[in-house]
Amino acid sequence: MTPRERFLTAVRGGQPDRVPMFDFLFSPALYEEILGHHPGDYNVCDALALTMALELDAVVVFWDAPRNHQDRRLNEQDSVDEWGVTWRQDWSISWPTGAPVDHPIQDRSDWRNYTVPDPQAPGRADSVREAVNLNQDKFAILGTVLGPFTAVYQITGLERFCTLIYDDPDLLQEMAVAFTDFYIEVGRALLEAGADALIVADDHAGTAGPFISLHHWRTLVLPHFTRMVHTFRRWDAPVIMHNDGDLRLYLNDLVATGINALHPVERNAGMDLAAIRRRFGQALCLIGNVNNKTTLVNGAPADVEREVIECLRAAGQCGAYVLASDHSLHDTMPVDNILALFEAGRRYGRYPLRLPDIERWNSP
Repeated sequence: MTPRERFLTAVRGGQPDRVPMFDFLFSPALYEEILGHHPGDYNVCDALALTMALELDAVVVFWDAPRNHQDRRLNEQDSVDEWGVTWRQDWSISWPTGAPVDHPIQDRSDWRNYTVPDPQAPGRADSVREAVNLNQDKFAILGTVLGPFTAVYQITGLERFCTLIYDDPDLLQEMAVAFTDFYIEVGRALLEAGADALIVADDHAGTAGPFISLHHWRTLVLPHFTRMVHTFRRWDAPVIMHNDGDLRLYLNDLVATGINALHPVERNAGMDLAAIRRRFGQALCLIGNVNNKTTLVNGAPADVEREVIECLRAAGQCGAYVLASDHSLHDTMPVDNILALFEAGRRYGRYPLRLPDIERWNSP
């Protein structure tokens, strides 16, 4: 199988020749170690080169701002994007994205004066087109869009989103409709440009649990997310939900929307990979669960290998599993641990799986 075929087989619930491997490649130190240079901004050329060097099976490609757009720089760290959100960038803390520190909509008067960006602006899918041209069908190209919850709270701020639940829930509904429309159109552009699947990035929870109550989530988020998933599935696109944190309260509803896969099944948030596999069977492809807060940061390569074996045993026995960290690769991880993650995947991931007794991997 090609890497592309292997990944898409697993995401669609099948068993490929071996367990696919994938991750968010967000560690500049890894690029420097493997490719010999810092990538600057996240870019398709370097992401594909690193994907090939690590022998992974899929690569993440983000949607683009319009070709004629330049973020408005306020100072060395802060800039305003096309949505009017102010982002603070500190690559020593977070790469390639910064943190939103100011938000354009706080009430209905702001919304009345707000113009949603044009999803059909020239250039939205330029990075996907570049990836397709460079890739030549080798790796799965994963186009990425935001889901409705994240799309709204990036514009309001999460704290203001939570107060608007009580102050003006209709405003949240109006914004969710508009932003869902936007990202559906962007998803269409990415698919038409050649993306093999779509990641819908929509964080609904933290490690301590969901951000909002189940009732409010079902009212303000789920209908819009469902519309997005149904639209993409109607276009025959596999849908991968990126949603870290403790999702157990929402999980039945999320799976019922028809998502093909869930990423990253965050171990540190109490997401039990084996229990989720038992609960949903092969109908849901699971991606991730190797701990990127502890094991990949503070463990030895042998500890990483042990955790890979745990994940393969818990979810990989019959396919519908992709090996990855439980969020992303970042610079607090020793490069040796990142290499150990994928080396273990190659060593133990060939079907039929023959997994050793992990008790012999006890740390000294």
